[in-house]
Amino acid sequence: LTTGAVKFTDDMPIPSLYGYPVVTTCATGKITRIDVSHAECADGVKVVITAHDVPGVNDAGFAPGEEPLFLTEGDQIQAPGQQVALVVAKTYRQAKKAAGLVKVEVSGSNVGAILTLDDAIAKDSRFPDTDAVVGERESVEAAMKRATNCVRGETYVIGQHAFPMEKQA
Repeated sequence: LTTGAVKFTDDMPIPSLYGYPVVTTCATGKITRIDVSHAECADGVKVVITAHDVPGVNDAGFAPGEEPLFLTEGDQIQAPGQQVALVVAKTYRQAKKAAGLVKVEVSGSNVGAILTLDDAIAKDSRFPDTDAVVGERESVEAAMKRATNCVRGETYVIGQHAFPMEKQA
């Protein structure tokens, strides 16, 4: 291994195409227009995939209807980083460059955006119908009274890393 004679999978060129996502850059708003025409004509680009290209249900959430795979015109943005398109090209750099050519127009960008956990708590912000997905729960207070050990404090998590198809992948 230390001689360099062994070839690892990562060292072998694999004939493939590369994808680069186009994602929302604001926290709220309504997508009014998506223009992929310049990206489709860019050097090395094979295809630009949008919601219109998804066969069947355009859904990527754990629960049905939870999150679309790609947002489309008329959709409301719920968070920065939601996927709008995927540019597929011969090289990674070509895909990334062409993704920058996709034009996404948004009305009401960041209007009413909740940007911190404190904002969400103050506004009692919840995703719609989450109780139907989670099911029955007991109150936090009742569970804390039954707990053998109880640790109190606060923590902040900046990102969510539980989604199997990360938006930045």
